[in-house]
Amino acid sequence: SDVSLPPPLFGVYRELWTGLSSSAGNSLAALTNNTLNPKWPDGPDTNYTDVFVTCETETDSGMNYYGQRLRGFVVPPTNGTYTFWIASDDTSELFLSTDETPANARPIAWVNTYTNPRDWTHETNQQSAPIPLQAGHRYYLEALMQQGNGNDNLAARWQLPSGIIEEPLPALSSAGTHLIPYDGVD
Repeated sequence: SDVSLPPPLFGVYRELWTGLSSSAGNSLAALTNNTLNPKWPDGPDTNYTDVFVTCETETDSGMNYYGQRLRGFVVPPTNGTYTFWIASDDTSELFLSTDETPANARPIAWVNTYTNPRDWTHETNQQSAPIPLQAGHRYYLEALMQQGNGNDNLAARWQLPSGIIEEPLPALSSAGTHLIPYDGVD
């Protein structure tokens, strides 16, 4: 492949941390607790840093004891109420900001144990409450996921005010959705 190609302009930015402690059990603390993972948040394994063109990463990668963070700005195509879902193996949490500021992000959906790929209804907490969003505004979106051992997956989707479900959440769609990667640098 040609390594001189620029990263995609649209999508989500993925960072991944390897070698997580198994002592945290099936918990995001394995990723985000600095005592358990001293490399959080500034020391991801750069071999896995990439921009994905949908809000979905590899399924059944064969890797164990890792965590990942997807970050981007979601730009709604129309004014109205949106619903989000997350699916993962193992645990995960989906955050959405009231604007483009990461500090304003709040958890809107999560997986407590694990789900199959794109299994959006395994736990009721995988689905967000309806969220009013404005067309053309950038909203910071973040997904955190940790993997123990065995199968793994991570994906998010949303439903537009029109009722259309985009699964997984795409970088660009015919409905007008845009995802813009966020790498922590303005």
